[in-house]
Amino acid sequence: MDRVQWVDNKGKKILLIDYSGLRAKIPDEKKTVFECIAEARRITDDAGGKMLFLSDVTGAQSDQEVVDALREFAIYTASSGKVEKECVVGVTGVQKLLVNMVNLMSKSKLVIFDTREEGMEYLTG
Repeated sequence: MDRVQWVDNKGKKILLIDYSGLRAKIPDEKKTVFECIAEARRITDDAGGKMLFLSDVTGAQSDQEVVDALREFAIYTASSGKVEKECVVGVTGVQKLLVNMVNLMSKSKLVIFDTREEGMEYLTG
């Protein structure tokens, strides 16, 4: 799946989960969000050690079902012990409140950045 892939930055592998532009009100796009979550979870399950995660939500729109699925994935990754660092980019407005809520409920430490470049610098800096 092109939306979930390993990218390299400064010799370190980052799992990029690209939700950008996906809108929950469009059934095929909502399905793609769930497919991204499932693929990211599969990769996390298969990973041998700590991982770097970067999620891009630029221009994405969610509903309660999507927020719940993302929260469950955040809880899973946080409890897996496989997160070295994680961040999310493209967060605006109300999405910031949702990220803070996910952090609180999942004990995640998602850090918010405006761009992928800033996020990758944080993860590999």
